Amino acid sequence: MGGTSLAKVNSNKRNALKSTGPRTAKGKKVVSRNALKHGLLAKAVIIMDGDGKDKNAEFEALIRDASRALQPE
Repeated sequence: MGGTSLAKVNSNKRNALKSTGPRTAKGKKVVSRNALKHGLLAKAVIIMDGDGKDKNAEFEALIRDASRALQPE
């Protein structure tokens, strides 16, 4: 096994069984964004506050209001 002892392999297997990941919907939502670094190539805009709460509705309202006020062509 490439130098790894049988005891170490068995220990790793037991520890892996304890690692179940997030169980709640909130926990799953938080970890779903773990790999997000900058979002430059993202397919969707994701805005969250420090607690992981979704702020997309507020962002969309800001864009809508700015567009109405500035009237871009």
